[in-house]
Amino acid sequence: MKLLFLWGPQSIFTGSLFKHYGYFGETIGYFERKKSFDISVMDAGVELFAYRDYVRELDKTELLLLYIEPYNIESSIKIARVAKGINPKIKIFAFGVAVNYMPEFMMNSGTIDAVPLNSEWELCIEDYICYLNKKISNDDLSPIIIKEGDQWIKGNKVKSLEGNLWGHPALSKLPIDKYFKLTGRKQLEINVSKGCPYPCTFCAEHVIFGKKDKRRSVDNLIDFIDQTHTIADQYYFSAATYTLDEDYVKEVNNRIINLPYQVKWRAVTRIDRVNEEMLRELSEAGCYKISFGVETLSSNLQKDILKPISQEKLLSTFEMCKKYKIIPRALIMVGLPGQTKEDIKYTYDKLNEWDVEVRAKEYFPYNDMLRKNNVTMNDIKKLDRTEFYHNPVPDISYSEFMQLLYRNKDI
Repeated sequence: MKLLFLWGPQSIFTGSLFKHYGYFGETIGYFERKKSFDISVMDAGVELFAYRDYVRELDKTELLLLYIEPYNIESSIKIARVAKGINPKIKIFAFGVAVNYMPEFMMNSGTIDAVPLNSEWELCIEDYICYLNKKISNDDLSPIIIKEGDQWIKGNKVKSLEGNLWGHPALSKLPIDKYFKLTGRKQLEINVSKGCPYPCTFCAEHVIFGKKDKRRSVDNLIDFIDQTHTIADQYYFSAATYTLDEDYVKEVNNRIINLPYQVKWRAVTRIDRVNEEMLRELSEAGCYKISFGVETLSSNLQKDILKPISQEKLLSTFEMCKKYKIIPRALIMVGLPGQTKEDIKYTYDKLNEWDVEVRAKEYFPYNDMLRKNNVTMNDIKKLDRTEFYHNPVPDISYSEFMQLLYRNKDI
């Protein structure tokens, strides 16, 4: 079967490249490893394609696997419409963060044939292919919606992909040189976990991937490093809270330390999920930077977003990182509901006083979207990352707001 994995067109945001490697690239890698499909890839999230490029690929594609983010929904639906016009026999399976948020909206777009209802995208796609080939009963289908004429068929058999079977980013198919050029470094990125038990109100992780922390097996991770260390200068181990599973972290540390070459890498975690012994071991294993989800130093806002953090704990953790030559990085949010100019200034001033690297990100109303019964295209437009200014902060101009964000090198 001829498969085309296509990331819908959008403005380029290098801070989201982990999704190109992980959500998109690892799904491709899972099917590439099976060696039973003719696979093409178009990452229009980082590459510019001419209309004829789409026509040539879509005309020979049997199944279009369309990856959709909240900020490229409109362009992706347009691509799906073009695909059906060029090749009426093509089947379109849409997946990605936006699809998990609003599967019925996608199905009602009129051009999409199937969507997953959970984040086990590889297994949902696999079952849809089996469905098209009449090799699976409806009772055995993963949680997906399939359009069959005027009817919707819904699968509901929950399945989970074991950590040793997670795909590696499909480096032979992805525009890796483009990724390297965009970031200015040869950094490879790989998902080490999906899901998060914490209820932070602004975050999509637990909504998309569930509250259970699911991990790539250590053997699988080390195998990827072993295959790619000659082309990568460093790695990003993508996880909402990398150090949540302490036994896993210890095993990874020990395995990396015993490799015959050095590995430089970074990760993200929470302030309350590290201690001095762990930081020392992380440093010995090559971890050079840890980003911590600080969000805000306003105690009232911390309560609102269900993420209280004491300043004493923050400062002591940052100092321990520096002690072991790990760069601490604070991830903060601008535009949180109820946030004031004074809140933002106080947060910046404190972090600068503590000599901590800061990355600001705009607040997006992802979870508000889940509470809407009927999502409209006007709602979708609010998720356009080229606009940014969705939740203005009193007394902060648009220019000031944008400058706060563009201090971030990973826009």
